[in-house]
Amino acid sequence: ALSSAAATPAGEELPPGTAELVERLEGIATPQDLPQLLGVLEDDDLYGVLLSVFFLAEGMDDAYLSALLDGLPGLFARAPIKAEMAVIRIVNTFGESDDCTAIFMEMAEKSSKETREALLEVAAVIGEDLEELLPMQCQSMALLVRCVGGDATVFEA
Repeated sequence: ALSSAAATPAGEELPPGTAELVERLEGIATPQDLPQLLGVLEDDDLYGVLLSVFFLAEGMDDAYLSALLDGLPGLFARAPIKAEMAVIRIVNTFGESDDCTAIFMEMAEKSSKETREALLEVAAVIGEDLEELLPMQCQSMALLVRCVGGDATVFEA
């Protein structure tokens, strides 16, 4: 139902009860639901309905990091902007009190070849807009790319 609501064309109103559906989902979702939560994410989400799902998933800490890595190849193929956003939001924690980059990198390093390749593809897209990144983000991206065996030169320039 939330996927359908997210596909609401511009200028039309969201279906009635959309906000209530999000609230219900927030009340019942568990880490076991993460593959399904990440599986509904799409880039075409004019009204931000699926951002609520994204933030709900993101709030599940290490379970989210693991599920994100597991689902990253599919997410990047289906919703590259959401995949990029997910990685950037993790990178943004670097050096902060909620820093999850070390655990994410540890998980990424041990992930499947397909996941590591998808992570490098996401990093390549992020690297195309370096002027958008802060020095700390570049440093974190370089560490992430190197930990999965990629060339981090673009982030070190």
